[in-house]
Amino acid sequence: MPQSPRSPDKIGRYRKVVAGVLLVAFAGMSLAVASGTSTKQKFLKFFFDGVPEPGTVSTNVVRHDDEYTPSAPLKDAPGPPSVFKGSMHKPYSDKGGCYECHAAADSNKMKGPLTTICFNCHDDFLSKAKFKHTPVESGECTSCHNPHHSEHPKLLLNTQDKLCMECHDPFPETAKFKHQPAANGECSSCHNPHVSEHKNLLIKSEASLCWECHDEFPKNAKVKHQPVENGECTSCHNPHFSNEKGLLIKSQGSLCWECHDEFPKNAKSIHQPVENGECISCHNPHQSEHQKLLRQPDGKLCFECHEDTEKQIAKATFKHQPVENGECISCHNPHQSQHQKLLRQPDGKLCFECHEDTEKQIAKATFKHQPVENGECISCHNPHQSQHQKLLLQPDGKLCFECHEDTEKQIAKATFKHQPVENGECMSCHNPHQSQHQKLLLQPDGKLCFECHEDTEKQIAKAKFKHQPVENGECISCHNPHQSQHQKLLLQPDGKLCFECHEDTEKQIAKAKFKHQPVENGECISCHNPHTSDHKNLLIKSEAKLCFECHDDLEQKINKAEFKHAPVENGECSACHSPHQSNEKGLLLMNTKKLCFECHEEKDVMNLKAHRNTQRSCSECHDPHFGNDKFFLRARMSNTEPSKAK
Repeated sequence: MPQSPRSPDKIGRYRKVVAGVLLVAFAGMSLAVASGTSTKQKFLKFFFDGVPEPGTVSTNVVRHDDEYTPSAPLKDAPGPPSVFKGSMHKPYSDKGGCYECHAAADSNKMKGPLTTICFNCHDDFLSKAKFKHTPVESGECTSCHNPHHSEHPKLLLNTQDKLCMECHDPFPETAKFKHQPAANGECSSCHNPHVSEHKNLLIKSEASLCWECHDEFPKNAKVKHQPVENGECTSCHNPHFSNEKGLLIKSQGSLCWECHDEFPKNAKSIHQPVENGECISCHNPHQSEHQKLLRQPDGKLCFECHEDTEKQIAKATFKHQPVENGECISCHNPHQSQHQKLLRQPDGKLCFECHEDTEKQIAKATFKHQPVENGECISCHNPHQSQHQKLLLQPDGKLCFECHEDTEKQIAKATFKHQPVENGECMSCHNPHQSQHQKLLLQPDGKLCFECHEDTEKQIAKAKFKHQPVENGECISCHNPHQSQHQKLLLQPDGKLCFECHEDTEKQIAKAKFKHQPVENGECISCHNPHTSDHKNLLIKSEAKLCFECHDDLEQKINKAEFKHAPVENGECSACHSPHQSNEKGLLLMNTKKLCFECHEEKDVMNLKAHRNTQRSCSECHDPHFGNDKFFLRARMSNTEPSKAK
């Protein structure tokens, strides 16, 4: 219910009480003034709070209300200093102007709230403003301005930067980069210190404000960054300070990933600018005439860093078609990849996108070149350009030696070299991608060799006896197809090579007391044909003829003799002699007695009178090859008749 108006009687009583109090107070004050300072002090303290002690000077302006605390005192004698440099409030500079703000010249009491007093002269900017500085909105003008005079413009209590930092956190001194106005302490070059229609008290919209100093971007650009188009400069830039170039609020990469999906951190291959967080080395962060905000078209942009590649391509005889078309990203991912060289797919799979026929051949092949099987096409081919056909990195021979270094060194040191190898014609024997044959040979071992060695092929076809490796077409089991220190490109010296298979013979020779001289010299092919022969054991001639190549004196004696030992006459030297080694003199297969008894019955022989109780070997009396009598008796025994010696 509303209260009823006070009655006239009550109002009259209130007026009498107030009048009585005022009379007592006036009488007290008169008495206090007349009585002296001490009495006046006691009287004032009784009626008022905050009365200063006698002799003190007030350092604070007495507040008009509980919300105002001016920072500069009024002096007992108002008026400006005689000499002053800085800014001065006009009412203060004009003598007698104190009454513009203060209730009285000798009083600190203000005529009203600060906003009211200030807006008596200054326009009232608070009423319509969208954003207001807190001290302004709170009516605390003197938190920033000295109402009388200041060493700084606009009656500011301090320089702009220091004054603002009284409330706002100061910029780190360690900041690497500072906005020039901020570094100069020119806060009001961007901010209105009182009110604004824009956030953060900006004097204009973000974009318009920034373009006051920075060149505005072309409005007709084909592609624009969304924040730029929206005028949101501070979504990327810190307007005051930063540790990043361009006053970015974060490092380039981290900043871009605020909107764009971050690339996998486990990517095996990362574009160096991406890894360094240097997005703007390729992209214009504001606008561009090219897709993806690229600074230049695809090919030209890549050549900004890859200058050597550009020069090589320009000079090249052969160029990869995508490269010639400037289509770098048809093969490469410009940011990151799980594959080397930022390839969109593994090396091999990427190449097979175009080279499908080669892929099919490789899939069916039994043997594949290791780089091909690993999908490492670029280990042999330059994916951009080359001076050599097939985009090879180097000429045929030199390229192969990039991996086959040991072979190259061996060839360089070798005494004998295969002609195609010496000519650097590796692909005359090998398929560089795949093959159905070992060593990537174009044909099976034997057939390939016969492409050049036709005469040998004909001899082998006609031969009665063939060396097993030859018959199997295993030429490289004995020959090095590239080079050798030995004639005929043999893998090892003649003897050692043969012992690779004939190990038992090697062991027997090693243990033997006596060795055939050619065997001891390792000259196997002095007796054997390593490919084919019309004689057993691949002998280059019949036994007798072969033996007589060296034992020609014995051949002459045998030819002159009247009687010849049957094995000798039959040319069967190996019936008694080992062609390689023996523990018996003369390379006999066994000791003389045992050897002779292989053909001659021991019982019959020992019944002869000349043989009874004898310890002599047969060869002491008999020549094993020939004789002038049918018993081959040696000359000193010829006076004895074996037939009569019974």
